[in-house]
Amino acid sequence: MPTTRRAGDHGRIMRTPHDPRHSTVTLTVASPSEPVAEESSRIPYVPWLLAALAWTAAVALVGWLLVGALASVSWLTAVHTTAAEVFATIGQGWLALHGVPAVLGGATIRMVPLGITLLLVTGCALAAHHAAGQHDLPDEAPPRQQAIAWAGVVGACVGAYVLVGGVLAVVVGAPAQLGQAVPGLVLVPLLGSAVGALMGLGLDPLAGQPAWVRRL
Repeated sequence: MPTTRRAGDHGRIMRTPHDPRHSTVTLTVASPSEPVAEESSRIPYVPWLLAALAWTAAVALVGWLLVGALASVSWLTAVHTTAAEVFATIGQGWLALHGVPAVLGGATIRMVPLGITLLLVTGCALAAHHAAGQHDLPDEAPPRQQAIAWAGVVGACVGAYVLVGGVLAVVVGAPAQLGQAVPGLVLVPLLGSAVGALMGLGLDPLAGQPAWVRRL
């Protein structure tokens, strides 16, 4: 029986197949982001060999200048002291930094000023660290390649220091003092550059050792 619907009577009306289906479509337009250059905190590239030679030679000269600054203060406050005597004092003081018995004022001083000597060791460590940071050593390099890279940096630092220090020892010291200066000229850069090169290359000297050794 057909039914009638009164005006104003609202009820649920089923959708017929002919009714349009409205759906909301959301479009998102994504533009490719421009590549952002990664910021690098690395020091501008310098060949590692040049860095090792230049910075370590500078450390040797800075040590001489440091002793010279201390001697100059004494010269300004002293009476009747010639420039030649001050220059000789600077040379003897620099030799004393490397374990050479220094002749100052006619007296032989065998005490090593360890404070200033440790500053030179630290300077050599910083020089080796910078040089090692410029080395193109792969992250997964085999131990042999790591050892060669470390030895190369250390050898360059020691060689530069011995060369500059040897020239200074010849200029400011007596012939007998040159032989006495050799152990110190080798030991100072060796101690510093050995540690600095390890840190600069990111090497672990105990890698591959037993666990009980690494715990020591």
